[in-house]
Amino acid sequence: WRWPPVWGINQYYSFDTLRVNWRDSLPPGYTITHLDAVLLAEQGLSLPIHIVDSIRLGWENEANFLTNGFGMAALYDEEMVCWCLADVTVGDACEIGIETIPGHRGRGVATAVTAATVEHYAAKGYKHIGWHCEANNKGSIRVAEKVGFVMERPYNDYTFGYEESRHYAELGRLYF
Repeated sequence: WRWPPVWGINQYYSFDTLRVNWRDSLPPGYTITHLDAVLLAEQGLSLPIHIVDSIRLGWENEANFLTNGFGMAALYDEEMVCWCLADVTVGDACEIGIETIPGHRGRGVATAVTAATVEHYAAKGYKHIGWHCEANNKGSIRVAEKVGFVMERPYNDYTFGYEESRHYAELGRLYF
């Protein structure tokens, strides 16, 4: 590589016991639904680029995700505003990730979507559900712990960006 790695401290959480009934905790005006082919088609061009990137990063393409992965999404006025999906599944283990559009953060939507996703995976027989987040991502940590994840360990994370400009933007984010 021609540029230095982006270094950070992450935390790894594993699911213990579901502590939230997502049906009772979902704020008014929101609905939770499966992230399936119908929803992806309905969202079309309005589908947030972040979810497209998440699916392609973990699953290569939407077809592979729909065949081998799973996710849940929160809709508000028919717009997808939060999603939780499997980044990877192997045997009876999976790793999940979540994202919420900024205008809908801090309302309990992420907690409800994560709880619904965990409930689904547990019902399908997954014995280990993991969660990774940056050590300074207080919102992600709150959601994980509220839903029933327990921090197992911190770890160092080193990444390299494929595009030099994006790579240096990430380095700058760490220092400013």
